[in-house]
Amino acid sequence: MNSQPVARDPVLGPDFGPRDIRDLLDHYSSILPVVEPIGEFIHYNTLQAFLGVPFEEALFKARNIYGARPYMPLAFYRAKYAAGLISRDLLKSIVIRRIPDPASIDIALSILERSPRLYDPSEVVSALGDATSNDRRLWEKVSAMFPLESFSNKDASGDRHAPLMDSRRIREASNRWNDDLRRPLRDLWTPLLGERIQWLANPVFYRMLASFLDQGVATWQMPWTSESFYQAARRLFFNGLIPDPGSIDLAKLDTFEAIESLLKELVGDKALWPAYLRETIMASPGWSSLVAQIARKGERLQQRRKIDLADLVACSLTVEYALLRGVYGVHERIGSLLCGPDAANHDVPFAQGGRIDAGNARLLLLNDVFDVVRATSTPPQQWPDVMRLCLSLADVDLESVWHEAFESTYYQSVLGLVVPRAQAIAKGEFKVDSLMSPSAQLIFCLDDRECSMRRYVEQLDPRARTYGMPGFFGIDMMFLGAGREYPEKYCPVPMMPKHIVLERRAATTSTRLFGRKPKRQSRPLVIAAPLRMIQLWLNPSRVAKSMRNGASSQPTTLDFHAAQDKPRHHSGYQVGYTAVEMADRIEAALRSMGMTRDFAPVVLVIAHGSSAMNNPYYAAYDCAACSGRQGIPNVRVFSGMANDSEVRAILRGRGINIPDGTFFVPAFHDTALDDFKYFDAAALEGARTTNPSARDAFQSIRRTLETAAGLNAVERCARFEKAPRKLTPRKALREVRLRASALFEPRAELGHATNAACVIGRREMTTGLSLNRRSFLVSYDPLQDPDGKWLAGILGAAIPVSGGINLDYFFSRIDNKVYGCESKLSLNVVGMVGVSHGVDDDIQTGLPSQMVELHDPIRLLFMIDQDPTVVRRVIDGSPLLKSWVDNQWVRVSCVDPRSGAVSFLGAPDKTYPDGIRPWNPGEVLP
Repeated sequence: MNSQPVARDPVLGPDFGPRDIRDLLDHYSSILPVVEPIGEFIHYNTLQAFLGVPFEEALFKARNIYGARPYMPLAFYRAKYAAGLISRDLLKSIVIRRIPDPASIDIALSILERSPRLYDPSEVVSALGDATSNDRRLWEKVSAMFPLESFSNKDASGDRHAPLMDSRRIREASNRWNDDLRRPLRDLWTPLLGERIQWLANPVFYRMLASFLDQGVATWQMPWTSESFYQAARRLFFNGLIPDPGSIDLAKLDTFEAIESLLKELVGDKALWPAYLRETIMASPGWSSLVAQIARKGERLQQRRKIDLADLVACSLTVEYALLRGVYGVHERIGSLLCGPDAANHDVPFAQGGRIDAGNARLLLLNDVFDVVRATSTPPQQWPDVMRLCLSLADVDLESVWHEAFESTYYQSVLGLVVPRAQAIAKGEFKVDSLMSPSAQLIFCLDDRECSMRRYVEQLDPRARTYGMPGFFGIDMMFLGAGREYPEKYCPVPMMPKHIVLERRAATTSTRLFGRKPKRQSRPLVIAAPLRMIQLWLNPSRVAKSMRNGASSQPTTLDFHAAQDKPRHHSGYQVGYTAVEMADRIEAALRSMGMTRDFAPVVLVIAHGSSAMNNPYYAAYDCAACSGRQGIPNVRVFSGMANDSEVRAILRGRGINIPDGTFFVPAFHDTALDDFKYFDAAALEGARTTNPSARDAFQSIRRTLETAAGLNAVERCARFEKAPRKLTPRKALREVRLRASALFEPRAELGHATNAACVIGRREMTTGLSLNRRSFLVSYDPLQDPDGKWLAGILGAAIPVSGGINLDYFFSRIDNKVYGCESKLSLNVVGMVGVSHGVDDDIQTGLPSQMVELHDPIRLLFMIDQDPTVVRRVIDGSPLLKSWVDNQWVRVSCVDPRSGAVSFLGAPDKTYPDGIRPWNPGEVLP
């Protein structure tokens, strides 16, 4: 994110002071990307700050601010087109919608399909230089047809510097040909210093930030961490960390007064302050965003710190000031330097946008015509038509045309699988009678990685019934693990839980390390850590086995019961839940899934997480609905509640009769190892007397899961480039488990790569369909929820969670350098708060290339099994969901359960005042 913003900065009034600096920092904070501490890293919409505007508009706003690509390069889409992943019919339909002249359609399609350099201004110069003699003659003939004076760039005022065409592509070409057009203000000091000021300041500034925020990595902790960051940093300054220029008495100033004084000394002219502050923040977008998040939500760090964006800016300015004055003896201010000959080349007071002279505009335009007439063999008499078409396309971003066609092609394909099934169900032509008496029921997280696992379970045992819901399983709680100092959130980030569950070690617990009980628990870490590293290097297979065996080796009990009359409290939260509160949560979960009758002897409630060794982004591989944690506490609490006799009695009074012989068993699916663990087996032991078949059912479904894991591993290995082909399930399991335990394997698990759809409906809609591990699956029965009461809870979690996952991958794939963090191989963990490349780099945003290189950037398509008027009412009842849906950050389709008709939801307009747009297969999406 090194590109400077081109958005306008606020204009300051004559009485601008410290209070106004706070408002200015709040303004810039609102456009920062979302960066959470690494332990809390879950998938957010990278452009969450722009959720209130339409998706495509947000892409270009972000492009102006961050310098990021809005879409993939043209070569990407053309490769997908050549591979048959973009439909020509859909591409043509989109072109027709954007170009009203029917005679131009074929030429426009040829422009999209066959002109390899069109609208890629960076290659215009090379196209001119590489032209053959025949090409040059053709070029000359084309250009001769258009008198140069017809392209004069004089405007009505006679200004010869007026832009020729209001076109993004022309501006982009101009900016690339004049790459120094908008250099940062700080670059004015470069000739005086010999190198950029940030390269000198960042090693000091970044290390101070990392030391102050450190959560346990640093050998020496930064002193004064109980004070604010700037107060602590200022103490270090006074103790000789940086030279003291002496002209500002920082000790007497608060943070905002210090910023004002430093801006006076560094910049001078107040009109330049907003641009300089913006540069300060955006020069380190990772650290700036992380600090902004910590300032808003201090609980993000277990070891709390007092820091905000003002502290960061004040420290950065102080380091720059000390280096300029104290080390290099530079006393010039930015305002005075701007009076020099280079003033016009800088972004002051805000960027004006790139301009291009008439000569370059003619070259770019004629290059378009040149490529088109060669690709289409257009006769000379039609060249003026080609020219006019090129001009009409100047305001159309061709990448957006390709991208719409790319998304629409996938949407058509997945709707082509699900909609016919839904229509068959509506007509009564598709039934799964065998599922009415299930052998076992398995409740998974909606996670797309469970999509194939559920398919294999049902394939192996047709009587098994699988369900999906957000992986916190409706248990909104804080959780204080045994031996932990601070409680952690185990529900979606937007939720504010009021309850806490306490974990306690069982009396017979013995501490185990990787499945083995150490002879002495006092073994020094300095000895154990190197031995562990050697074992990882020499025998990863043994480590993989110990990881599987040791995952649940420490038995604990959970305190989640609260007295009805006098509940206890801990850390400001109610300890546990009353019987009524438990019943409320179990009822909501069961009804939302349509799981209200025909209970099996055993119900597995399955959390998920990943134990991949080489994975600083471990929270991104765990459960987003649990705030980036493994949902083991949630499934244990859920199962305990569902097994409680008092809770079952309350549920019976509400029409949900769970038989005494049904047992809920908490389990955990390690998505890296493809391994399952089971917890709290005491209930099953008691099943021998209450319902002997329950234990047999458990053993049977356990064997089914073991077999399904092998088949799932085979499917996963097919995506690994270097994995052997035609693996048996046993060998595939060995392959994925070795990858998970290999310290030097950057692709141990591909996570959510390729996610693109979310089905919310009855399982019959997708039973037996191969969705290629690309779909989130949420169980929902519209026939049991005619007014959408339970759907509201589902969408309130599913859209932000699944949509956040999808868009994090989307943007990290679109521009991995800006929105992502490039290669995982050079990442270092910084203070357990973030990752950076090397030791003096900014905190990285987004996902590494190894996580997204297989991902297709497609917005998530929701397919909801419900009447569109009901869904529309639910969406309208939530401002957050309304922004997601109406601004098309996700695409939402509804399949009417009674007719099978399909509609898409979007912002209301004159044609569709209710925002419900009917759709038929084969049509371009509305």
